[in-house]
Amino acid sequence: MSKRIGARAIARIVSFSLAVLFVLGMFNFINYWQARDYKLKLENSYLRAINDLSGNVQVINTTLTKGMYAGTSDQIQELSSQIWSEAGDAKMNLSQLPMEYLNLNKTYKLLSQVGDYSKTLAEKVARGETITDQEQKNLARLRTYCENMNAQIASLQEDIQTGKITFDEVNTTLKKDYKKDPGLTNLSNSFMDVEDGITEYPTLIYDGPFSDSIMKKQPAMTKDAKTVSREKAREKAASVINVDKTAIKDGTDEEGKMPSYGFTKDGTSISVTKAGGFLCYMLNSRSVGEATLKTEDGIKKARNYLDKLDIGSMTQSYYEIANNILTVNFATIKDDVTIYTELVKISVALDNGEVVGFDARGYISNHIKRTIKAPKITPAKAKQSVSNLLTIEKTNLAIIPSQGTNDVYVYEFLCEGKDGEKVLVYVNANTGAEEQILILIINENGILTL
Repeated sequence: MSKRIGARAIARIVSFSLAVLFVLGMFNFINYWQARDYKLKLENSYLRAINDLSGNVQVINTTLTKGMYAGTSDQIQELSSQIWSEAGDAKMNLSQLPMEYLNLNKTYKLLSQVGDYSKTLAEKVARGETITDQEQKNLARLRTYCENMNAQIASLQEDIQTGKITFDEVNTTLKKDYKKDPGLTNLSNSFMDVEDGITEYPTLIYDGPFSDSIMKKQPAMTKDAKTVSREKAREKAASVINVDKTAIKDGTDEEGKMPSYGFTKDGTSISVTKAGGFLCYMLNSRSVGEATLKTEDGIKKARNYLDKLDIGSMTQSYYEIANNILTVNFATIKDDVTIYTELVKISVALDNGEVVGFDARGYISNHIKRTIKAPKITPAKAKQSVSNLLTIEKTNLAIIPSQGTNDVYVYEFLCEGKDGEKVLVYVNANTGAEEQILILIINENGILTL
């Protein structure tokens, strides 16, 4: 009898022990995954902060370049304020990183001095004073520092994305010595390399200089237009890709400021506005092979496609080549005035010349009947607002969006900077105020703006 009880006791002990081991195993398993999850979240938070920091530094660098060519006190004050604000955001993102571990104190100091210096210039201009030659040189040096910082961020980003280094290795990887610059005592003479970041083109790519503004207001063309039926919109969609309407399937409709019917056909998506039945966009997602067409040939294909749509008189503006697809931006031209708010984008596959994309949302949003009057000031008067550091090469009239909802009538001056860079300066054609400065980047992949 006692032997039987002993066996049972042993069985219970074994069962209990296994249960305890199982519970401990599960506990350790859960702790492991919780720790792993925490580590991943921490890594992602670091990466997000670095990504945002990269964007901040890039904007600072671009705005510093614009500031060098600002010709009026209002523009200098506005750009300086932008740098100060962006530098504050950059410091905030930098503070999200383990600064002591990464030895980022000198980088933080540099950003503080960039912001403070820009704020000082803004306050000086507000008092009616002018920027001195030495201060212009300081701006140029600031830009050089920011260019170096941006390059370092990009290099480190690639290392982290490819797994070459991890955050555990950053402390030893980032340590670098930078030569001192005795000519600029208000700036940090050296700073440590910062972490990963995404080097990206500005948001204003082939949309031209004003893509961020053109989509903000209620679409002009659909405002008072009558609603069309889905079947009527289907006919429009079918005509775009030259197929029978029965071959067009229903896709996902869109709402928002520009409600549209969605349709699909063999990997091609088409959107037609519910109000007015205007072709909103078309996108063919096919894989594009190796390019066989030259850029100028692709531009001709885009122009021929645009002419068939009978939209009206438009002029080629900016373009970009990505993944063997050429995307050309066209803007309305009326009475020799370029209307940058009325945009149409056409994408051409450079393997066979097929049009694989069309986007008229900018045009639909901003196209109205316009009466363009003569400017109130002469080109000579407007040129007085352009920095004497710039050489004006070409002058045009244009309409651009303002910070608010109204368009602005401007002189567009294409200029060359002292280092050979191309700069666009926009001066109000009625008041002479300097409205906007943009840097043109021209390379084999297109004409981009900063």
